[in-house]
Amino acid sequence: MEISDIVRKLQDIATTTDNETKAIIANTLLLSISKNDKKLSLESLAEKSHVSPATLVRFLQKLGYSNYAEYNQSIATYRKRIYSDNLNKQKAVFEKNNSFENNLERYGKLVQNSIAKMIGAIDKEQVDRFCAKIYEHEHIYFFGVQSSGAILRELQYSFLNVGKFIHYADGRLKQKNNTKSIKGGSLIVVLSVYGNFFPHMAETLWEFNFEENETILITGNTQAKIVRLFDEVVNLSNPLSMTTGSYQAQVFADILISRYRELYVLEK
Repeated sequence: MEISDIVRKLQDIATTTDNETKAIIANTLLLSISKNDKKLSLESLAEKSHVSPATLVRFLQKLGYSNYAEYNQSIATYRKRIYSDNLNKQKAVFEKNNSFENNLERYGKLVQNSIAKMIGAIDKEQVDRFCAKIYEHEHIYFFGVQSSGAILRELQYSFLNVGKFIHYADGRLKQKNNTKSIKGGSLIVVLSVYGNFFPHMAETLWEFNFEENETILITGNTQAKIVRLFDEVVNLSNPLSMTTGSYQAQVFADILISRYRELYVLEK
């Protein structure tokens, strides 16, 4: 299992488990990762978690590590990669030798141009088909994590306010459990701006039963092979912008609910 998956699993354990000891251990491990505690020993980490070193090792073994040293090494590698990712994202937004004001102006234009390009490529007929499917289906399920999940949560609330209930659960574990309640003939909508949902939620994807349900994917990454399984794909960006993709997804969500109101609420 990739270390990024381990971090996500720790987040799931910390927020969803009923076992207080496991929740404390998961939170302590996440805190140590975020604070970059390179020299934290097994004993110190166990003490912070209010458990014995043996209990902590057993917890790590259930995550897939043979011992604490192996876990510590994988975390060190993860920190280096995250630092590199953060550095690249920072360079994409703020140029080091530029003034703060100029960087703000540059970033604003970057977002503006990205959204304008997406809006210019929007297919009205596709949006109307999307709205029609939402209107016609009784059972609808939203799936997405991280920034995509936050957008879907707000979109779920917006649809509730126009009389349409859509199933959505926060977090990977709850979404995986949500697949058990999907009935044949449902509409399944996945939002994955950068395609992160595909590798991290692979087990959930295979529970969708693509043959019995209608599926729509909203993404800025159409290169993954699994994209072909969906009945319809809304392409947010071409080429994909790693800096402004979430803005494009938010704007599309606003367009979708606005068009739905126009077609099925205000016309009534």
